[in-house]
Amino acid sequence: MKIAICGATPVGLLAADYFSKIGGSVSLFMAENPGENWGQLASHFHESPFPAAELHELLEWPKDKIPTTWQGSQKFWNEVLASLEGRIVLKYNKIQRIQKRFLTRGQHTVQGKSRLVDLFRLVYSSRPGGDIKNWAEKNPEMAKGLGEEVLNSLEQDIELIEDFDIVMDCRDFWLREQTMGAANAPALNEKNHGEEVVLAGLGLLNNWEKLLEAKRIFINGDDYWIAKSLSLLLKEVGLKEKEINLTHHELPFKWTQSGSEKSLEGILDTFEDYENVYRQECEVFEKSVYEWRNRSLHERTKIPEPKMPERRLNFFKSYLLTSMDRLIDQEGLFVTMEYPDFLEDAKEQKEFITRGVDLILTALESTPYSLQYPYLDMDKPCELPGGVIIFESEPGFFQVKQELGQQTPDQLLKEQIKCLKSIEEKLLGFFSRS
Repeated sequence: MKIAICGATPVGLLAADYFSKIGGSVSLFMAENPGENWGQLASHFHESPFPAAELHELLEWPKDKIPTTWQGSQKFWNEVLASLEGRIVLKYNKIQRIQKRFLTRGQHTVQGKSRLVDLFRLVYSSRPGGDIKNWAEKNPEMAKGLGEEVLNSLEQDIELIEDFDIVMDCRDFWLREQTMGAANAPALNEKNHGEEVVLAGLGLLNNWEKLLEAKRIFINGDDYWIAKSLSLLLKEVGLKEKEINLTHHELPFKWTQSGSEKSLEGILDTFEDYENVYRQECEVFEKSVYEWRNRSLHERTKIPEPKMPERRLNFFKSYLLTSMDRLIDQEGLFVTMEYPDFLEDAKEQKEFITRGVDLILTALESTPYSLQYPYLDMDKPCELPGGVIIFESEPGFFQVKQELGQQTPDQLLKEQIKCLKSIEEKLLGFFSRS
């Protein structure tokens, strides 16, 4: 049983270990430096719990070799990868596409058999230039005989193929920023301005300086990455000097009160503090205006009229982003929101609201399956326990969930560990354990 595992994410490493131990011939495809991503996870979530008990049971490693928080996770994943050497095939190549060896998309059967009768073909890129350069330095006379044109051509990427019985996609390439317009479509001009001011996923934490500098923040969605960013802002600088604008169909971040991660629990309390401060400022304003109006005309000409306090937290329930625009004479971006006219309270709401923003935080969502795998049959997706997606029309192909959504990294990894058992049970319908 030849198994291809795509991606050296934490669950990709665990899958490679698990399925090699039960008799699979495993190949793990990964980027050249997967440790960089492990280091980012360890850095950003160093205080978060690590599923040590579940990993001890799965890997059969001594407990003292498994960290209890993400702080020591980079070293741990490096050790897991090192333990795989010699047991599986490690390929440091980028996957270009996944297809069937012979069957075309839509060709479901061959003489009454399912598409499992045909192998999966992985097309991946390789750049032999580095090896050729080393060879040329050691064998200058032979290299000279090849000619400069031939040697230069070897600096380009070439595509290679390998065929497999089973494919498990553990990459996170298929996560993308939520499109911010209505009906899951982009807002007007979103593609023109999005890259400059829109942050999502790990990019929120990797662009920390932008978050610190931004005075006006617009929040679209309430996934884990946004909640984590807000909690870190609260801890480091607070939100008093920032204007926060949120749009959601209900009160966002309610899920943070579940106690899944202590650092997230204060977000709603902070929002309530915003409202309390605003109410107090309004009370002071009303009193000041009353006193100002009772002064004589002579006094009012010398004392400026009190200004209405600005609201620092604005929650636009059920509003949808319509457009993103820039004005020549003003800094920042202006977002316009629209209220659905078919909702019961539509007459009580403004149809359009525009706000100036410096930065937009948006949630992640999954790319449609048809775009992720254009050469496979992605009909009738079904989720197995542990968040594994299988497709009725493409047996032998498994996509492992990578998006956090409203989960913590600890919860997601526990779920992924469970998914390995789900995949094994499905595989046993095709093959027998060795």
